[in-house]
Amino acid sequence: SDGNLWFSEHTGNRIGRITQNGVITEWDIPTPNSQPRAICLGADGNIWFGMFAAGKIGRITPRGVITEFSPPTPNSGPRALATGADGNVWFSEYKAGRIGRITPRGVITEFALPRPNSGPGDITMGPDRALWFVELSGGIDGVRTEGNRIGRITYDGRVREYPLPAAGASPINIAVGPDRNLWYTRGLTLGRVTPAGTVTEFSAGADARSVGLSAGSDREPPTRLVNRLWFADAGANRLSYLQFAPAQLTGAVTARTPSDAAPATKAAAGPAPTTFVVRFKIKPGKNAEFVKAMAKIQAALVSSEPGNIFYDL
Repeated sequence: SDGNLWFSEHTGNRIGRITQNGVITEWDIPTPNSQPRAICLGADGNIWFGMFAAGKIGRITPRGVITEFSPPTPNSGPRALATGADGNVWFSEYKAGRIGRITPRGVITEFALPRPNSGPGDITMGPDRALWFVELSGGIDGVRTEGNRIGRITYDGRVREYPLPAAGASPINIAVGPDRNLWYTRGLTLGRVTPAGTVTEFSAGADARSVGLSAGSDREPPTRLVNRLWFADAGANRLSYLQFAPAQLTGAVTARTPSDAAPATKAAAGPAPTTFVVRFKIKPGKNAEFVKAMAKIQAALVSSEPGNIFYDL
């Protein structure tokens, strides 16, 4: 809300802020070794964050005043947060198998998921205004979970779960796509979930390990999304995007490939709306230039209207 970017320092136990001019300020979190994770902008204009190891939810004002709140379930492992249409912050409790809700005044309510070892992770508000989240599987962070589902929770706490195809890695992140469906990353694949719960998966490439994804400025409402879904590919050390067919979206896109990027490559044909994947290969010694280029893209995504993106690399 202050026009700056805020971030968490997981091992540094701080919350940081960086201005558009690159000036960084850090604030120590009162609880030591709290392992802050995901952050989100609350409806109150403050930044909220999960304290994974401390089992708490934190809030920091634009002036740097930090307040901590303890959920009823101790050591619940708050992992990710998202602001709901109700003005509250919703968060996943990875170790407890619960979804939590905290009001701007700090009142916390927890909702148990059907299975205690479901491992809820990343969470976002969907196009239907409900909260959607991934359920992790495997032994992430030393906790054995058997999620392998996408979950949905309403504001009165009703939960539905949608199983993912049996084979494959754990889902990691989730975001609303330009087509107004939910998309998630899952190793070699990107998955799509419609508001009705229909799940479809698409190949991200034979060497892919897809992780974070965003349709533009992180956690933007659907009215601000454009026609690309960006995702990080940790397996191939690249940033990639899906571009959606004009039949599903309106507006035109103008783009130029960065000078140090690998040529665009088309993905295998598949069901609409996916048309092709463009991958930017990060070459040794070019990381700084690439980061600057991506910062320009991010700034354009924040300011652009639906269906249009303008940037100069």
